[in-house]
Amino acid sequence: MRKNTKKISKPVGEQLRYLVEEFLEKSGKEIAVKIGGHRDTAKTLWEQLEGILFADTFWMDEPDSWDRVGIDYEKLLKKYHAFLKPVWGQFRDALFNYKFGIIPAREDSQKLRKIIDKDKRSPIYEYRHLFKQQDTALDLEKFYDISLKKSLEPGTLTVSFEPGHVTFYKRNLNVINNLIDLLSGVDIEHFGRCEYCGKCIVLKRSDKRFCPGCAAKKIQKDKWRDNPEGMKLKEKNRYRTKRKQSD
Repeated sequence: MRKNTKKISKPVGEQLRYLVEEFLEKSGKEIAVKIGGHRDTAKTLWEQLEGILFADTFWMDEPDSWDRVGIDYEKLLKKYHAFLKPVWGQFRDALFNYKFGIIPAREDSQKLRKIIDKDKRSPIYEYRHLFKQQDTALDLEKFYDISLKKSLEPGTLTVSFEPGHVTFYKRNLNVINNLIDLLSGVDIEHFGRCEYCGKCIVLKRSDKRFCPGCAAKKIQKDKWRDNPEGMKLKEKNRYRTKRKQSD
């Protein structure tokens, strides 16, 4: 599978270094010690993080400068550290497994294959076909799942390191983002509640009151409430007619 590689410039490399070494690889306690209870220190650290993680967007709805006076930067740092740390830990473990486990195993496998194919005197030469069949799984692209259960956007990310660089498959997150994009800016007047079952409905008409099918159910319910004896008789007649048709 062909994947796009990304060249890292010096500024991006420094951002990556700061994010990993100074933030993600630190424990919550280490972050707290670094801040030391000083708001100015926390603000400086947050501004560095903000420039990396929110470069193309904003972490809140574009507040004016006076809105930011009372921001608890230490709380923000702790929040996003707790959010990103589990994701980063899974990514790091997957990366190390691939880099220091899968790659060396593949290299050893390739060397052994060459030896088996060339050395007919080898005691395992006659089993070379069986060995190759069992070893094909090692050659398949390796995927790792990263759980986001404890994150702000629950779901699963799938990551691959083939053929030597990071590729994320973000189908679940894309679905969430597309839903957010679809809902953002929609007037709440377009949403209502079904008068029968209580589910949410989209009010494309001003007189819409029910989910599909619920209007008929509501009519039936009202008929039973207003004329129970007549409805019972109607049901009996319907049942008799049905029995005659089946006989």
